[in-house]
Amino acid sequence: MTLFAFTDPVCEWCWASEALFRALETHYPETLEIRHVAGGMVRDIREFEDFGAGLSGHQTFAEANAGLAKAYLETAKTHHMPAMTEGFRLFSEATPSSWPQNIAFKAAQIASPQHANRFLRRIRQATMAEAKPTGEAAVLYDLARECGIDLKKYAKALTDGSAVAAFKQDLKSGAEHDVDLFPTFILSFQEKAARLMGFVSFKEFEETVTELSGGAIRAQASPPRDEALLKLLGQYLYLSREEIRQAFDLEKGQTPEAWCERLEKEGKLRLIPLGQSWVARTV
Repeated sequence: MTLFAFTDPVCEWCWASEALFRALETHYPETLEIRHVAGGMVRDIREFEDFGAGLSGHQTFAEANAGLAKAYLETAKTHHMPAMTEGFRLFSEATPSSWPQNIAFKAAQIASPQHANRFLRRIRQATMAEAKPTGEAAVLYDLARECGIDLKKYAKALTDGSAVAAFKQDLKSGAEHDVDLFPTFILSFQEKAARLMGFVSFKEFEETVTELSGGAIRAQASPPRDEALLKLLGQYLYLSREEIRQAFDLEKGQTPEAWCERLEKEGKLRLIPLGQSWVARTV
């Protein structure tokens, strides 16, 4: 089964979906392939409408940043991923769009496909939990380096037109599938397909996968083993409390905090405060 996830690196509900992806990766390790499709959500923030964030399509950069910062903090109360907006200045005259982040992700897929999803997640965290101006090329370059992206190939993809071409192909795919909400998930199995949109729970996904496959594909157990957590952490460099909670079938009374605090004392990971929450990081 293939999951096409239409996404944008600066969308708060796409950030929320990272916890869902960790659950899908650990519970469907051999049976579900996740393919991220760059959505290009914000062509120009001055014309972007999101009434939930107070954006009418005629806002200034200051108004847009203030509205988004507030939306990031409010939605975090529901999805429980870290959010921090102090000094938030995502959009500006020089960076009015989310397209640079989308194109950077496509460049990473070309340069180092094995680390591209790590890079996408890192852009989200930097945007919504660290208030970094991720539309800036230098910030994206630093994140790519941190994520182990081949920087020569990354720069080449950005300058030779291949990343832009790949992004335009993703935009075409989104248009062909009438995607107008992020995230949108399209599950494909044999000749059948199912669509889910917005903030989707793992339970809802599990039910859809079972129904779509006629019961042929079912979730596996994901016991909370140290080696499994550290392997997942090595794959993404960072994991939030919510990602760990959803990725593993924690035993009654077991919490991500207690688990990670023990591993930190053993020198196997580091805990870093982010806003009102935290992330675990590789050592």
